[in-house]
Amino acid sequence: NIWITTNFGITNIVVVNDPARAPIFRYYRYFDQDGIGNITFNLHSIFCNLKGEILMGGMGGYIKTAPTPIQYKQSNSKVIFTALKISNNQIDVGEAIGNNRIILPKNIQLAREITLDYSDNNFSIDVSSMNYESPHKTKFAYRLSDDANWIKLAGNTIYFNKLPAGVYNLQVKASNNGGNWINESSNLIIRVNPPFWKSTRAYILYLLIFFIINAVIIIHTHKKNKLKLQMQSLKLNIEKQHEINEAKMRFFTNISHDLRTPLSLIITPLEKLLGTAVLDKSIKEDIKLIHRNAVFMVDEVDQLLDLRKLENGDSILNLSHGNLPELVKEICNSFDSYTNKKNISLDVILKSSSIRMDFDKNKIQRIVMNILSNAFKYNVENGGVVVTIDRVLGPEGELARIQVADTGIGILDKNKTKIFERFNQEARDSVYIGNGIGLHIVQEYVLLHGGKVEVKDNINRGSVFIVTLPISTTHQQLIEPEVVNIDNQIIEEREEELPILVVEDNDDFRQFIINSLKEHYPVMAASNGKQALKMMAKQPVQMVISDIMMPVMDGLELCNFIKEDIRFSHIPVILLTARTSNEHILKGLKEGADDYITKPFNLDILLLRINKIIEWGKNNHKAFKAAEIEPSEITISSLDEQLISKAIALVEENMSDPDYSVEKLSTDVGMSRGHFYKKLVAITGRAPIEFIRTLRIKRGRQFIEKSQLNISEIADKIGLSPKQFAKYFKEMYGELPSSYNKQLRSHNASNS
Repeated sequence: NIWITTNFGITNIVVVNDPARAPIFRYYRYFDQDGIGNITFNLHSIFCNLKGEILMGGMGGYIKTAPTPIQYKQSNSKVIFTALKISNNQIDVGEAIGNNRIILPKNIQLAREITLDYSDNNFSIDVSSMNYESPHKTKFAYRLSDDANWIKLAGNTIYFNKLPAGVYNLQVKASNNGGNWINESSNLIIRVNPPFWKSTRAYILYLLIFFIINAVIIIHTHKKNKLKLQMQSLKLNIEKQHEINEAKMRFFTNISHDLRTPLSLIITPLEKLLGTAVLDKSIKEDIKLIHRNAVFMVDEVDQLLDLRKLENGDSILNLSHGNLPELVKEICNSFDSYTNKKNISLDVILKSSSIRMDFDKNKIQRIVMNILSNAFKYNVENGGVVVTIDRVLGPEGELARIQVADTGIGILDKNKTKIFERFNQEARDSVYIGNGIGLHIVQEYVLLHGGKVEVKDNINRGSVFIVTLPISTTHQQLIEPEVVNIDNQIIEEREEELPILVVEDNDDFRQFIINSLKEHYPVMAASNGKQALKMMAKQPVQMVISDIMMPVMDGLELCNFIKEDIRFSHIPVILLTARTSNEHILKGLKEGADDYITKPFNLDILLLRINKIIEWGKNNHKAFKAAEIEPSEITISSLDEQLISKAIALVEENMSDPDYSVEKLSTDVGMSRGHFYKKLVAITGRAPIEFIRTLRIKRGRQFIEKSQLNISEIADKIGLSPKQFAKYFKEMYGELPSSYNKQLRSHNASNS
């Protein structure tokens, strides 16, 4: 039984001895609330008197107590929850707060749990141990879970601020008067509801939205993939259709090229026959009919080739100035035989007899002929076609209008928007099935002219095609091409003239060209390029006329080989082909061809071009005699130019050497004497010895004109004797070098 004074009060320590275990120390404290007053005890101021009383002295007084053992009453009652406050407002039983929520349906002392909203983030709970004897000696501690540490309270109120949503087990325990903690605690379940966006319903909603979004994405992806598959399928179908169309076009184009050769064999002989004056009139009319229909066949072939050009974007306008009504009337006249055959009338009404404007003649012919062909093909027996040409005023100025009205089967309204599409066919009630490209070409050519084409129903029966073209006059007046007639007398005959080599795989066409040329030139023939080269190696030729499409070696390969071989590079090459596109013509010219003629061709034009090339070669021979001449002016290929340049340079380098011979010159240029001889004669018209002599005489003339040397000195410098110099100078210039020198000096003296 120990009594101790401290700065804070008096403490009584009771020691309980238990033989079975270690001593138990219990302490009881007394404060101002227990009646000791506001006294501060002094150090060592404690005394036990004879009566056994203990005196404890302090500032201003002392306290006396009898140290007999005190029977302390231990308080072991459980903690109870006495009040709930939210934002410092006490909540009563059955009280409704925001949103009519009742938090305490019964007294909190009887409640096992309370439920709060997430907005009740500032609340407190009061507790009590029901010890009213010494309440100031009771201490409280709490925790929110079994594994949490106990938190001691300074009073009997537990404060909570922004407690996260969740379920908490509030455990509270108290200490007794002796300061010992009671092991048994009181529990209260606190449920803090989450906000709506964190609630179970929200998560269910989120999950539902997630599934909805996923479902929408899956459906959208499925639709997208389905659409993608459809687009891919459509693309494949379009590509397949495009490939089919391309295959059609390639097939048609190849067939068209193949048809041009036999058509050439029909048209060219017919033109040759029509050019003679010995034919009977009736026979001549029949030949004209054959010729006209052959030309129509060529026109159909050209139509396929025109479509190919349009598809490749190669079709361009070649504008010229002319009278549109005259051209249309001329085209209509070509249908006279057709009108008689089907008993269909054709009337041409020129409301404007003269409409002079810019247009592409060939394309306008194609436009009118295609529309007229359809008007006749889809017409009825004893029907009619009326072509009207007039001038109208449009929003942007004057327009030329061509109307073709027929009394045929007409066009369904649903097909009018598709009638100008490629390969579209309107074969209703008609035995004729077209190829579906004529009107497509019409529309494309009209658009190229900046115009418009449309189709309407004829008033009574049939259709009316209306073509409107803007009238422009920026080009010069159309000049009609001259009809070329070859006068056989202008073709100079030479006794030792080299032959023309004809290279053609078609036997009939090859023989026809041979028969056409042999009256004017010696002719050789080969069936392919390889055979032609073998013949050229054995027999010199003055020209090669070759078809392009041939087996073994085609015309382009042959042309390229000729122009790159020094033995043959001087030989002119004319290519004959059924390919009419600019691309093929350009390719042929790039290979070095001197001319390019498409089938079918006019024989007179072929003869004229042959003659012009031969005359050009003769002019080169004459040009070589000139005092100053560049190699590029007398050669037709870069190899020839290099050869002549090298030969001239070698002769000039060895000019003063009288022993510089033809053998040395041919060796220096890298050719045999025989090949060099043939090559030089073909280019310059001179044998090698004449070539060397000509260059020496030209240089001698230059010395006379520009130096003060005498004739003997000049002859020595050019490798000739004075006698040789005088002889050859007179042969070239018509006078002796001394006379030429004298006249030159006298002329210079008079001028000075």
